[in-house]
Amino acid sequence: MEKRQETILKNTVRDYIDTAEPVSSGSLIKKHNFKVSSATIRHELSLLEKEGYLAHMHTSSGRIPTDKGYRAYVDALTKSWKLPEVQSEKLKKQIQAIDHNMQNVLNQAALITSALTDCAVVALSPEIIGEALKLIRLILLDLDKILIVTLNALGNNKEFVLNIKDKVSQEDLNKISNFLNEKLKGRPVLSIDETEFDKIIKSLPKYQTILNKLYKEIKKRAQDLESNLITHGLSKMIQLPDFNNNIEYARKVMGILEERKGICDILCEYIRSDKEAILIGEETKIKNLNDCSLVLSPYKSKETPLGALAVLGPKRMAYRYIVPLVKNVAHIMSNLVGRR
Repeated sequence: MEKRQETILKNTVRDYIDTAEPVSSGSLIKKHNFKVSSATIRHELSLLEKEGYLAHMHTSSGRIPTDKGYRAYVDALTKSWKLPEVQSEKLKKQIQAIDHNMQNVLNQAALITSALTDCAVVALSPEIIGEALKLIRLILLDLDKILIVTLNALGNNKEFVLNIKDKVSQEDLNKISNFLNEKLKGRPVLSIDETEFDKIIKSLPKYQTILNKLYKEIKKRAQDLESNLITHGLSKMIQLPDFNNNIEYARKVMGILEERKGICDILCEYIRSDKEAILIGEETKIKNLNDCSLVLSPYKSKETPLGALAVLGPKRMAYRYIVPLVKNVAHIMSNLVGRR
C-alpha cells in the first residue's frame, strides 16, 4: 500500500470511529487538509475498496472500514498508542488504593476501566484465576477414597474427595500426580479440554477410571467457575449507535455475555499463551460477535499467567485509547498480584 493510501485509510478509519458516519472524500479533504483534489481522494478510496479495506454504503456516498481495514489500521499504529502519563499514574493510584482482596481488586479495576470507555469490560475473577494449577497431589485416604489436593498459583489450596472402585496404592497415585503436574502445571482449569485429557489417559491407561472421574470433577468445577466471570458496562455499550440501531444484534451480544462460556474460552486461550490480543470481528470465532472487537491483556504473578482483563465493544471502538488502557490496567494488576 502506498503512503498516501495508508494515510487516507488511517484517517477514514479514525473518522468513522469518531462519528459512526460513513466517510466521504469531501469530508476527508475538509478535516485533514489533503493537498490533492477530491477526484484523487475518490480514486484512492475506490482502490482501497477494491483491495477489501473499505466498503461502500448503499445509502451514502461515504465508506466504512471492513475487518481488513480495521486490522491494517490497528497493526500499523498499535505500537505508537500510549496512555497519557498523568492518566496512567491516576489509574495506578486508584487501583492500588483498593482493598487488596484480589476479588475486590479485579472487580473494581474492571469497573474503573468500564467507566473510562463506552464499552463492556469482562474479566476472570479470582475464583477462576485461582484455578491456574501449581501443584496437584493424589492421596490415598481409604481403599475406596482418594483425596485430591490442588495448590494454585496464588498459593491457595483446594481439596475434594474422589470415590473409586479400583485398587490402587499410594505409589500409583504418586505416579499419576507427577504426570499430571508435568502436563497441567500453570494451566487454568477452564483451558483443559477433553482432547488433552484423553492424551493423558492414553499415556496412563492403567488408571483410566480414576482419571476419567478426575476429569469429570474438573469439568464440573470449570462450569461453576464460568458463573464468576466479571462483567461491567454492558448497559452503556448497548446505547452506542452500533447496537441501539440494531436491537436484535444487541440481544445476541448480550446473550453471549450471559452464556459466558464463549468469552471464558477466549480469555483462557490467551491466559494460556500469555499474549495480548486485539480480536476484530470474525477473529473472535464467535458468530454473534462478528460485528464486535475484543481487546484483552493477561496479567500474572511473576511469570505465571493468572487471568485477563478485556474490553468488548463495536468494531468501531476507540482502539487508540482502549488498547493502551487495557495494557496499563493489566500491568498494574500484575504488579499488585506479584507483591502478594
